[in-house]
Formats: sequence, C-alpha cells, structure tokens
Amino acid sequence: MKAHLSAGCKAALALTGMVTLASPAAADSAAIFDGSHALPPIEIIGAYNPAITQGNISITICVPGFAKRQRPPRSLIARYKKKLLRRYNASHATRRSLKDFELDHLIPLELGGAPFDRRNLWLEPWHVEGRNGARRKDVFEGRLHRAVCAGKITLKAAQAAIAADWLQARAALRGEK
Repeated sequence: MKAHLSAGCKAALALTGMVTLASPAAADSAAIFDGSHALPPIEIIGAYNPAITQGNISITICVPGFAKRQRPPRSLIARYKKKLLRRYNASHATRRSLKDFELDHLIPLELGGAPFDRRNLWLEPWHVEGRNGARRKDVFEGRLHRAVCAGKITLKAAQAAIAADWLQARAALRGEK
C-alpha cells in the first residue's frame, strides 16, 4: 500500500528547520491514564537514534525487519512498563493494568526512534475515546515509514511530525484540516 500525500500534507510535513505543525498538544497524565487522550505526557518529547540519517535509510530503516532488530528485549520492556504503571497508579484513583497499555516509542523505531531513551517511551493506551489508541498510531507509523522510504517526505520531517502531535500529522497525511 502506497502512502499518498496531498499538497497540504507535503506543506504540513515539510521540514525547513521547523515543522509547520502546531506545537505539541500533550495531555496531562490523568487524561492519558483514563483513556480520553492519545498523546503522551508533556515530558515525553521523543528521541531519535543519531546513527540513522536520511543518507542511510536505504540500509537502515528501509530494510525489512530493521525495526524488529532494534526493539528492546521483552524483559526490559516489561520491567519499564511495570515501573511506569506503578507511577501512574500511585497518582490516580482509577487503577489500570499492564494489558491496558503498550509501551510505545513516540518516534517509532521504524522512523529511527531511540530504542532505549526514556524521553521516547510512554504508556500508550490501547483504547482511547474516538478510537485513536495504540493500534491506530501503529498503522499511521507504517504509512509514514512507507512515505519516508519512498522519498515522499524526509526522515526528519516524519520524526518531527509524529513527535509534535501524531493525531495532527495523521490528519495532514490524510488531507484533513
């Protein structure tokens, strides 16, 4: 499936030192925790792997299986996920379980996100009002990845757009306002 980019999307995702998307609309942790918001807490700003550049995407992120090889081990993911959940549960009345969340990389590994950087990891709810949870973001990450590998947008533009506000970037990619 090819990623089709409208003129509006190209303008929105164009990187000229800054992405033209609005500043991050990060939610407070209570909104994320109760499942009403699909953006990470404000302290999760995203982090990229500096070894992955536009010049080497053909031998890194665009190689099938690359992201899978970058993924942290399940044991490490489980430990960090539990730690984050304990912190969220300690500060909220509603208790959640591990199965309610995915440990997500804000800048995904398939777009050169840093696999182990805490600034790039957050508990993303599977189910969010409006169906904009983890599964929807995963689909969008795939579309951005295909667009980068097809040369339709730059790696930096994709990284900046998804880190700023993935919902707004998805709307721009779909040609919505």
